[in-house]
Amino acid sequence: MKVTACLIENLNRYYELQLCYAELVSLEASNISFDLLKEKFTFECATDVLRKIWYRTSWLQDINGEKTLLAQIIEANQKVIWKYADLWFPHLCYPFKARMRPQIARSLVNLVAPEEESWILDPFCGSGTTNVEAYLCGVNSVGMDIIPFYSYMSEAKISFFEEKINWNPLLNVDANHKILEVIYSATNLLKTKTNFEKRVSEIVKLQQVFQTFKSQIKPSKHVFKVGTATELPYPENYFDGIVTSPPYGSAIEYEKENPGPKELMNIPRNLKAFQILTKDETHYKQLMELCFKEMWRVLKRNGRLAIILGNQKRKGKIIDYISWGKGELINLGFELLYDFTELISSTGTRNILYDRILVFQKK
Repeated sequence: MKVTACLIENLNRYYELQLCYAELVSLEASNISFDLLKEKFTFECATDVLRKIWYRTSWLQDINGEKTLLAQIIEANQKVIWKYADLWFPHLCYPFKARMRPQIARSLVNLVAPEEESWILDPFCGSGTTNVEAYLCGVNSVGMDIIPFYSYMSEAKISFFEEKINWNPLLNVDANHKILEVIYSATNLLKTKTNFEKRVSEIVKLQQVFQTFKSQIKPSKHVFKVGTATELPYPENYFDGIVTSPPYGSAIEYEKENPGPKELMNIPRNLKAFQILTKDETHYKQLMELCFKEMWRVLKRNGRLAIILGNQKRKGKIIDYISWGKGELINLGFELLYDFTELISSTGTRNILYDRILVFQKK
């Protein structure tokens, strides 16, 4: 079947086109071409593949004139909170600094786990962006972070899909729903302009919107842990794919920039030494080497790793962690499949020049 597909509005970065092309390849499209002036992809695929692309694409607005699932989700979310074109559903709960963009996370899930029954891991899950997009793609996931609040936040975002928020600002009903703790942290511990009641009201409306899509989302399982990526609690050859964006070392003060309840911000004593938040280049590399080896160990043969690395600028000096990390992973036995340059535009990343999105396969 020959297919014509238009790009989602406001897609204007070269690496987004590259990701869209790679995503189509991963989802089994063939004979792919792109018309730059008309902003349209053409490709060929079987009928069942076409439905999978419609369901999982991160970058296409419509396929043969039919709006994709993501395009419908974005449109429905904008009716509730119009100004956020690249955030939807529980992504709006907490403006996590240095987060992965949901569209990128979704695209990387598609690159490493094109089959719904796959299991993927994000060992630096942060605010749970990868896990939320895995849920919406029908892919099983594990999210892990060394900071308990970040693991809690990631799990809370999945609870957005599974547990009804019975919120009443007068009666304060269902105050124990996990998502409310996350929203409270965002509106009281961060310098945001949105008050708690207003944001909860918006999230409740978005949960109602989700109900109109729920029957189209394929079931999946999601597990969250507090732990260190230097010692993953899983056996060898366990995961089909890994999608992650490791910490930028000391370039971003994660605990200061992304605070939560005090009791949930305390890193367990036995894990503190493995927190990758250091100005020491040698120490950073030592910890990341351990992480790379663990990723290799738990990934299945032919499984894929999608990792985002960034160079740092410190006192006028450029620290090239990208070339170093790429070399370390190749030396472990990974084969580099894709290398995309992502420009940094979000707040909280002023010491990061740009990111590289690297996709490897374990051989």
